[in-house]
Amino acid sequence: EHQFFHKWAPLTDTNDIAGGIKGYLKCDISVMGKGDIKKATRPGKDGQDEDIEGNLLLPPGFPMEQKCAKIAVSIYRAEGLSMVQNKLISSMKKVFTKDIKDLINPSVVVYYADQKGRTSVKKNCAEPIWNEQIIFTELFPVLCRRMKIQIRDLENPVAIGTHFIDMTKISHSGDKGFLPTFGPAWINLYGSSMTEEDKELDEGIGEGSAYRGRLLISIDIKVFEKVDSEAKETEVVTKIIPAINEASINKKRLLGNPIEFLLFAAFLEASMIDRRHGDKAIKFQVTIGSYGENLAEMKKTNLVTKENEEETCLTKESLSPSDSISVSCTSSVSPCITHSCRAYCHMPYEKVKPCVYIRNLWEDHRWRIFNANRMDLIATKLEEGINIVAETVNQKSTTTEEAEKMLILVLMELHHGCLLFLSNITDQGSSYWTKLDERRLEACRSELTLIAQQAATLCEESLPLKEKLKSSQLFLQKIQHLQDEIAERTLSPTWDQTLVFQEIVLYGDPKDIQDRPPKVIIEIFDHNKGGRFEFIGQTCTLPAVKLSDEKYQQPHFPPLLDFVPIYWGDMVAGELLAAFELLQFSLYIQNKNLPELQLRQIDGLSNTEFGPIVQVPLGIRPIVRKYRIEVLFWGLRDLKRLQVVSAIRPRVDIECAGKGIKSSVLLNYQRHPNFSVTVKEFEVATSLHPADPNGKADPYIRIRLGSQEISDMENYVSKQLNPVFGRCFQLTATFPAETLLSVSIYDWDLLSSDDLIGETLIDLENRYYSRHRATCGLPFKYNVYTPGPRWGPLVIFQLHHQYRDVLSNFPHLKITTLYKDFIFNVDYTSPDEKQINEELALVVLHSWQEVPHKGYKLVPEHVETRPLFNHEKPGVTQGYLQMWVDMFPTDIPTPGAPVDISPRKPQRFELRVTIWNTEDVVLADVNQITGLQSCDIYVTGWLQGKEDQRERTDVYYNSFTGEGKFNWRFVFRFDYLNAEKKMVVTRKQSLFSVDKTECKVPPVLMLQVWDADIVSADDFLGSLHLDLTNFPWGAKTAQQCTLDMLKDDAPKVNMFKQRVLKGWWPFISQKRERDHMLTILTGKVEAELHLVTEEEADKNPVGLGRNAPEPLEKPNRPDMLLSVFYANAKSIACMFWRSYKKYIIIFLICFLLGLFLFLFLFNFPQAISHKMVNG
Repeated sequence: EHQFFHKWAPLTDTNDIAGGIKGYLKCDISVMGKGDIKKATRPGKDGQDEDIEGNLLLPPGFPMEQKCAKIAVSIYRAEGLSMVQNKLISSMKKVFTKDIKDLINPSVVVYYADQKGRTSVKKNCAEPIWNEQIIFTELFPVLCRRMKIQIRDLENPVAIGTHFIDMTKISHSGDKGFLPTFGPAWINLYGSSMTEEDKELDEGIGEGSAYRGRLLISIDIKVFEKVDSEAKETEVVTKIIPAINEASINKKRLLGNPIEFLLFAAFLEASMIDRRHGDKAIKFQVTIGSYGENLAEMKKTNLVTKENEEETCLTKESLSPSDSISVSCTSSVSPCITHSCRAYCHMPYEKVKPCVYIRNLWEDHRWRIFNANRMDLIATKLEEGINIVAETVNQKSTTTEEAEKMLILVLMELHHGCLLFLSNITDQGSSYWTKLDERRLEACRSELTLIAQQAATLCEESLPLKEKLKSSQLFLQKIQHLQDEIAERTLSPTWDQTLVFQEIVLYGDPKDIQDRPPKVIIEIFDHNKGGRFEFIGQTCTLPAVKLSDEKYQQPHFPPLLDFVPIYWGDMVAGELLAAFELLQFSLYIQNKNLPELQLRQIDGLSNTEFGPIVQVPLGIRPIVRKYRIEVLFWGLRDLKRLQVVSAIRPRVDIECAGKGIKSSVLLNYQRHPNFSVTVKEFEVATSLHPADPNGKADPYIRIRLGSQEISDMENYVSKQLNPVFGRCFQLTATFPAETLLSVSIYDWDLLSSDDLIGETLIDLENRYYSRHRATCGLPFKYNVYTPGPRWGPLVIFQLHHQYRDVLSNFPHLKITTLYKDFIFNVDYTSPDEKQINEELALVVLHSWQEVPHKGYKLVPEHVETRPLFNHEKPGVTQGYLQMWVDMFPTDIPTPGAPVDISPRKPQRFELRVTIWNTEDVVLADVNQITGLQSCDIYVTGWLQGKEDQRERTDVYYNSFTGEGKFNWRFVFRFDYLNAEKKMVVTRKQSLFSVDKTECKVPPVLMLQVWDADIVSADDFLGSLHLDLTNFPWGAKTAQQCTLDMLKDDAPKVNMFKQRVLKGWWPFISQKRERDHMLTILTGKVEAELHLVTEEEADKNPVGLGRNAPEPLEKPNRPDMLLSVFYANAKSIACMFWRSYKKYIIIFLICFLLGLFLFLFLFNFPQAISHKMVNG
């Protein structure tokens, strides 16, 4: 209808594609032509119940959350560029140069998804070389289908030429799809003719008629998650890339081998020429690429007449390789007026036909044309044959047998045609195949092989003629659309071959070789004729060894076929069904005990250098029978991403013994994942659909069975989308009156009526009468005293009596039934004979499928995960319910008490954190007078999810070294679930909430260090996050405390096991440097942690901070007044020293020198006198 009503359009920011969807816009869109009448808008649903995600303005099956993609367009070089100038500019340029091509200043412009990228400009060059790459960033899958590539001239606003690339033609969205890929290859550019008219053709509006050159490019795409750093780079980027190595091109022949072609054209007739052009002579010109554009090559014109065609036509001698002259134009001839219609003219080509020919050199891509022509011939013959058979059937004179014979001939011709194609398919271009060539040619081989086999089978089958005609039509459709389909090769190959290795010499004692035979190693490869062999897997096994003096007979020979696992690395890659034997023979005596090798050579296989390849011997070949397998396709679940894209339209292919069947295609897997919507689903559990305006729900269970109804409204779970009910209900049912069990989940509302979230339906009668015994799951382990997940020993007793005809005897190490003996070892849990019998019966029932003819798999105990649906929102799951159903007949004793599955109760703990000291805390304050740095340190702490219980230490003022002494204790109480390793936090969402909301968060201790300020806000310095279940060991000293302690590979401990821990831990902070964040060390804290249970905490309580009980000593800190005095004195001293440092030093030097001189002068006369007196 070309209209959309009430659709929700996702809003995204093109400059921030990694940010995801920013919101939704509800809109109506209509596409109307002239004279169309807009249809009336259908009324829509407004309010909270509207399904936005199910009514998005996106293509069917398109994912709501898209990935990001980098589309890289590599521009290498161009050839043969030509430019159309206007007459004035062209005349001026011809005055200065003979060739206007040399005056082109080209650059390449690429348009894609409303983005534009441009290469650099090459001055005065008709064959420029760029070697540049343009990268677009866009959401993936990209809605834009075509990419526009232009070459533009810097001095001319009109494009030189335009080329469009359809992204769907260079990619595939099938089962084995691949992302867009192209080249490196040449693309041709076309524009308008050599006139001033039709300039729109240069811009790509319409099909260009003139060749403007060609461009060597390649396209590649890379898809990544939005969380990657590359997703943030949304701008179009142009960068330099390495040039294509010409030597590698010639070696690999990536672009093809250039060869010479000859283009020949004969003009037989030209009529309907406008009368306005009749007074001028007309000539025709033929060009291919840039060949034929040079008018100077018109030196002769070959004419061909009807009367003497053999004498004057072009011959090999006239077109010898040495003749390099090409004739691209006919001679100028005046047209004649058409007598039948004088408004038109025609060319006088009655007897003389002008001919032109052009020699041209191009890369050899004929192999692509050969293969396409062969397939087209197969399709044409098949279509003609089907039409003839269909016409024959409609004729009354022809019998059905005759028409069937004709159809068999058509199918046999198809069979031989496919085989001929496969045998003669050319590998001429295999040395320079692109990825597209490999995938498409592989599709041709595999699909035609399958068609040939099916056509041969269809000839032999006795089906109605209409069915055979229908199958033939399917063959025709596959061949016609083969280039758009990728067929999957078989994953279950059958070889039926015996590889014989003759005269292998082994050294050693034969008995030792028989006891420890050499390993046989088998490697399996995927053969790709278009490329190298791809390794699939490897396996190794031991052969059965027969010595020369032993007879080749049962039970050891011939060996039986057995499945051997195939490994690809550590992963299992499949199984190989094979048998291996190592036979000893003597060169000197007659080997009578060796089996006769039936040398039946396999057609199409040659012997290896080690021995022949023959069919599997009859003694080893298994006796096979034909079976019919019926498959019921229900639905698909948990499909993984294919080529990083979510599945949208999946199909199931089942292959068994080389034959396969295919299901129908799911048109929208995300919304309708079932092949039949009425089939029950089994999925992985997810959250419920929110039913309240706050995005939460208050769910409870309501059960209905016939006239019985149970409502568990009193036990609703408040504000939860993932509730844990842990409830058990018991009902009585009568078949077939009460068979359908309905389990519903409702949303409890205080004022309004309760809303249905979703329900699931279970057919109890179908389960009860299933032979696989789906009434109660088979326990995995026998337990007498404690009931298991089901109903305990009573189940075993019931099964024992149900199958007592086959469980006839119970020896301790061997159980003998009517059909099979079970031998095993059992550790009995009770000396009671009855319980031993029940325990042995359980072991047998777990292997019941091994009983020949009578055995089958019994349903084990398990928890079902069932989807919830709402009839008001059909086809959309509203959540999932994990549950199980047990059924017991009323004629047996009542089972014991059901298993207690009530939700786990958390255990309460108390965490005591003592902050002793800090070291190396960054100094955030700076004295404006003295320039000294200091910090007023305090530490805060809380548990994640309990921010309202934040605690803090007192302040350590005027720390000049980052040192702080606290002796302060934090105390936190919390509830902890050991099984889930989560902390349970219960609190009200708002003041008006009726109930508290329970959430589970990891037990993480948060510590932060701050700088206290009196006037302004406190400064954050660093933080420390410590997971109590994965707690890093503390350092013994502050010097050993580093950032390495917080790395993932650092030693960790579980505080719930360690309970007591003391040490040093680092405070960290994030700092932005250029384009990334750096983690820096902002301090160290010495702490001691004690984790005790609630009972232990009540017996030995402690106080907060330094309070009693168990008070902590005050830290040894300097007095506040002395600290302030000392700080001010030091500041003043530093200020004088910084300002008068030079003068103070000079003063001190002068003072010392003066003091020395004074002492010298004072003591020198006394010393002289004393010397003179004492002589």
